[in-house]
Formats: sequence, structure tokens, C-alpha cells
Amino acid sequence: MAFRKFSSDHGIISDLCKGNLVEKHLEFKVLALNGSYHGDTLGAMEAQAPSSYTGFLQQPWYRGRGVFLDPPTIFIRSSSWNLSLPKGLQSDKLKPENMSFSSRNELFCQERDVSDIGRSYSAYISGQLSQLSASGGSVHIGALILEPVIHAAGGMHMIDPLFQRILVNECQSRRIPVIFDEVFTGFWRLGIESAAKLLGDSKLMALLHGHSYSAHAMGCTAAVKAIQWFKDPLTNLNITSEGRQMRDLWDAELVRQISSHPGVKRVIMLGTLVALELEAQGSDVGYASTYAISLVRSLREDGIYMRPLGNVIYLMCGPCTSPLICIQLLNKLYRGLQEFNQSKTEKMQYCKP
Repeated sequence: MAFRKFSSDHGIISDLCKGNLVEKHLEFKVLALNGSYHGDTLGAMEAQAPSSYTGFLQQPWYRGRGVFLDPPTIFIRSSSWNLSLPKGLQSDKLKPENMSFSSRNELFCQERDVSDIGRSYSAYISGQLSQLSASGGSVHIGALILEPVIHAAGGMHMIDPLFQRILVNECQSRRIPVIFDEVFTGFWRLGIESAAKLLGDSKLMALLHGHSYSAHAMGCTAAVKAIQWFKDPLTNLNITSEGRQMRDLWDAELVRQISSHPGVKRVIMLGTLVALELEAQGSDVGYASTYAISLVRSLREDGIYMRPLGNVIYLMCGPCTSPLICIQLLNKLYRGLQEFNQSKTEKMQYCKP
């Protein structure tokens, strides 16, 4: 749909009809971010960068027909929000105050658009797109696809919303359709009905795509009712009176405490999600890692069922979950981390010659 829209907007369909272009000479690529995940079907796999999901044993037909940018990420460590930049964006000109934040709200503040880091993002993204445009007239970036704010299956990474906002604006200025993949982030998962709203004010200009279950009458009825419950302050006590955003469900002090644990590398907290990466080394890092298994099993015995992504684990509650339940979950998680770290320390001491 996006490629067709791009072809129409840029006169490619008209030129084909007039015989000015040869169809077989055209090539369309997607613009996406490293670490994103967009599904298991053939086209969706081609729209994501090489990863554990795209190796030969998983997808022997994979080629990766896209251009993939390294995004900056945000995380909590030792009680503060920190910004991590990929090599292409690192600069000696950036000041320390550009790299840390006292609160999550600062990350979404529109004033960051005119900051040094915002100008750095803009120059980088504009340069990348201009370079691609100059590479050849038969190859086109026909669409941008991204997971808003959170890369889920890729390891629960929080992408700097400023970077995504500038990327979206740049693509829209070049009439490149933008696709928000909200399989994970939609329907209040990140504390707002659509995570796309964290990057812009309106979806009226969006190319909307129906969900795969939208023709199932019973599924649609249940979904409509659930959405009504989620956004109504009378049925969802977590919703603000305006009905536009949820209150924080996770206790900030407990999350900061977890972020300062010696066994934790990074933490993210947004909406109904809390995720953390365990401090690990070598083969214990990444999706194939079994490093977190003993912790996951211990938490399961304590009534918490979670799925690990290698050495990354995460908690997700529902939009209507009581903050008291979330506090209980965080307390159990912290106790589990203490026991997990102690057992790892004892094992290392036992293995020493």
C-alpha cells in the first residue's frame, strides 16, 4: 500500500503508463531501524535488519531489502535516564546535559526539537536520505516502517522519541509514506491509546491499515468493548479525567532502585511495560542467551509468569491493572534479582581454583 502511494505521489505510475519507465528496472526499499521487528511473513521479514530472527536456520530466503539506520536509545541506570548514541551520531560537540535526563517527561518535550541533539539528529537523517536519493534513479525508499518508541521483540529497547519524530517529519517532507507498526505498542500499552501520538498530533494524514482479525465479528465486538473500558475513567481508574493518557502504573522509586542493582544493566519504564537487561558477558548476551532462565523460573514459583528475550526480561500489566498490583510485582522482581545475583556470586566463588 505504501509503495503504491509513493509511486502515485512521485509520478512513477504515470510514467509507467506513458512508457517512460520500464517496470523491471524499478526497485523499492523500506527505511527501517536496526533492532526493529515487523512480523514473520516474507515481506515483513525483508523489512527488518539482520537479527536472530533472520538467520539462515530461521529464514533461508532472507535478503533484507531495506535501508536500516542505527537509532539512539534511552534507558534508566543508577536512577537516571540516559541517552546512548550509535557511532554515526556520536560527537565531541554534544554536552553532558544532552545525554541525561531527570525525568521521562523531558524525553517527550517538544523543546528538544531545537536542542543540539535535535539538530544533530536532523543533519544525520537528512544526510542519510539525501545520500540514498543520489545513489540512483531506479532505487527508491518507498516507505518508512517503525515501532513507535519501543522495540519489543528486538530486546525491549526504548528509542529516543526525538529521533523518531525527526525521522517521521523528514520522510513526510519527502512524501515517503510512514507506517507505524503497533502490534506491541498500540491500545494503551505505552500509556496512550496509540504510541504514534507520542510522535505527532494527528493521524488524519496517516495511511491506515486494518488489523488481520478485523473481519471477525465476535473479535471486533470484544475489541470495541475493551477499548471503551480502557479509555473511560469510570471503568479504568488509571485514566486521567481527560481520557487521553494513563497515570504511571509503576512506582518510580522502586524502578530507580532496580536500575541501581549491580546485576542490572538498563531499565525502561513506560505505560504498562517495565523491562530490564541483566548484566551479562559474552555468549550470555543476546536473544540466544539462557542467562535469565533461573531467574524466570524463580519468579514463576513466586506467581510471576514472564517470557525472557535472552538476558532481557520484562513485566507487562493491563491498562486497568491496579498500581498496587504493580508495586507487588516490582517488589517480587527485586527480591528475585537479589537471590539471582547472590546465587551467581556463590557459583563464581565455587568455580574459582
